[in-house]
Amino acid sequence: MQAATHCARRVKCLAMVSTVCGVVACSELTNVPTPDIISPNDITNAVGANQQRAGAIAAFANGLAMQALMTGMLGDEFADRSGTIAADQRRVPLQQTYFDFPYDRLTSARINALAAASKLELYSPTPSWHIAEMFAYAGYVDIMDAEGLCSPLPLADVVNGSPSAVRILSRSELLKSALVDFDSATAHVAQGDSIATLVSVGRARALLDSGDWSGAVGASQGVPSGYAYTPPYDGVHQFNVIFSNVSALDVSVSNLEGGNGLDFVSAQDPRLLIANLGLGAIVPESVYAPTKYSSLASPVVLASAIEASLIRAEVLLPQHGGPGSAWLDTLNALRTDGTFSVSGVDTTYNPGSGNVAGLRLLSDPGSDSGRVTLLFRERAFWLFGYGERLGDMRRLVRQYSRPIESVYPHGPYEGGPGTYGSDVVFRPFGEQGTAGYSGCTNTGP
Repeated sequence: MQAATHCARRVKCLAMVSTVCGVVACSELTNVPTPDIISPNDITNAVGANQQRAGAIAAFANGLAMQALMTGMLGDEFADRSGTIAADQRRVPLQQTYFDFPYDRLTSARINALAAASKLELYSPTPSWHIAEMFAYAGYVDIMDAEGLCSPLPLADVVNGSPSAVRILSRSELLKSALVDFDSATAHVAQGDSIATLVSVGRARALLDSGDWSGAVGASQGVPSGYAYTPPYDGVHQFNVIFSNVSALDVSVSNLEGGNGLDFVSAQDPRLLIANLGLGAIVPESVYAPTKYSSLASPVVLASAIEASLIRAEVLLPQHGGPGSAWLDTLNALRTDGTFSVSGVDTTYNPGSGNVAGLRLLSDPGSDSGRVTLLFRERAFWLFGYGERLGDMRRLVRQYSRPIESVYPHGPYEGGPGTYGSDVVFRPFGEQGTAGYSGCTNTGP
C-alpha cells in the first residue's frame, strides 16, 4: 500500500505496483496476494477459479486505462507535458517504454480471462455471467489490439484452461476472433442481462471496425438508455492512469493538435468539462484536465448505450444506404430532447438520452464528407478518454479514404522542437521469440 501511495502520480511507478499485484487477487474481490499469472494447472477448485477471474479483471481494468491514455497520445486526445512520451510526436519507440500500448498487460488479461472461464465452468458455474464476462473481456482485448497495433499479431489460444498454440492473425482476423469470443459469452447469459448488453456493444464495435454495416446496426439494437459498463477501479490495484499523469502535470487534454486535432479544450463542450491545472511538469504549456477523471478510482467506460447509438448513426449515413435524416435524428436524440429550460436570461437545451444538458440540435452539413466529419466529431466528444479515438482515426483513413495527414496531427510538433513523425499505430513488444512470428508487416491504418 505504501508503494502505491508514493508512486500514485507516475505511470512508471504505477506499472511497477501493477506487476506485483495487478493481475490476480490483491483487489477487493479477493485479498490473497498472488503472482502475476496463476498457473491454470494449479486451479482445481472454486476459490482458485475465482482468484483467476479476479486477476483477469484487475489486469483488464489497468490495461484499458493505459490503452485509453496511449491511444489518445498517438491520436489527438492527449498531449505530453513531460517531454518523455514519444508517441505524442507520432514516433513510436523501437524499444518498449513505460509509456506504450499495454500489449503485455492486455495479453495477460486475455489469457487469464479465457483460462478463468474454463475453470469457472468446471468449479464455479454459477453465476453464469461471471463466465460470460471473461469471454467478453477476451473479445474486447482482441478489438483493442486490432485498433491500436500493427499487424499481424500473435494470439495465444487457451484449451481446457491452459495456454496452447499461438495463431498469427491479421487485423481483420483479430476482429473475427473477437466475434468468436462474444459468441462464447452469449452462451452463458440471458438476453437483456448486463453482460449480454456488454457483448452486444462489443460485437457492434467489432463489426463496425470490419466495415460490416448491416451487422453492426443489428448488434447495436436493444441497448437500454443509460447503460454503461466499466470494470471496477479501486484506485489502488485497479487505477486510472490518465488521472495519475494529468494530476502529475505530465499529460494534458490536447487542443487543435498538429493542425488536424479537434478543439477538445476551446470548444468548451459540456460533454468534456476541462480544468486548467497550470503549466506542465517539464514542457511549459498549460495542462488541461478532463474533470470526468477526478481520482485514481475514476472508471473508464468500456461500453455504453451512447456508443451503441453512435454506431447506429454511422450505419444510417446516407452513403451507407440509411433513410433520409435517420442518422442525424439518432445523433440529435443523444444531444437533446428539443426542449428548453429558462433561468433568468439563460436558455439551456434539456438533455437527450446522452444525459448532458446544453447541447444544441445539429444540422445536416449537406454532403457525405461533411456528414462523416460531423459524425466522427460527435464520437470524439461523447467517447473522449475511452480508448476509441485512435481506432476512429484509422477508420477515417481506411474506410472513408481520408489522407493520413488530414486526420493525424502533423507539421511542427507543438511540444517542439521538431516535427511530428509518421507512425499511425503501436507495435507489440516481447513477441519476437514467438514461434512462427517475425513481426508486423502492416504498419498502416
